[in-house]
Amino acid sequence: MQKHKGTHGTTMLSAKSILSNGFDFGRAAAGRVGKGLYFWEYFDDPLFANEYAIAWYQSQKKRGVYKEKDSICAVIDASFEVCTDDTVDCTGRMQERVGIMLRKLSERTDDDIGDAYESIITKIEVKRGKRFLLAKAIVSPPPKMFFLEKQVIPHPSVLVVRDESVKLELKIVETEE
Repeated sequence: MQKHKGTHGTTMLSAKSILSNGFDFGRAAAGRVGKGLYFWEYFDDPLFANEYAIAWYQSQKKRGVYKEKDSICAVIDASFEVCTDDTVDCTGRMQERVGIMLRKLSERTDDDIGDAYESIITKIEVKRGKRFLLAKAIVSPPPKMFFLEKQVIPHPSVLVVRDESVKLELKIVETEE
């Protein structure tokens, strides 16, 4: 088993609900690397992962995703273990395959990127006869990230938990938005 750590930006109301009831996998949106719960990965110090989570919250708030009238930012810190065999690496060769798939489209949307990853991952899962529990990928930082973070980690790593059987240890981190 390999230990993983990451952060997830959301509203305080949602964070409290998640801590009480767990994540609702049925509501997990299809993101850049397909469907699942997205966490900004960190190894020892969550400093940058927290900044990415806050910036993600801010970008979603600006887009009107959160329905609460006075939403407050919260960062959920998660740790969990997944076997290496149950993890799909969405970098390198996988990125190349997705790029080739998308190049064939005359017009693309952000949804097409997530759909392409989901399609390739599903094909691999069918061949191996087993679902991947975790996807690891690199993505663009959220809009309006601080200059330093963009310079130090221009393409942050994300962990995408793809199955509710993964046991998540969660806590809410204090933030200063």
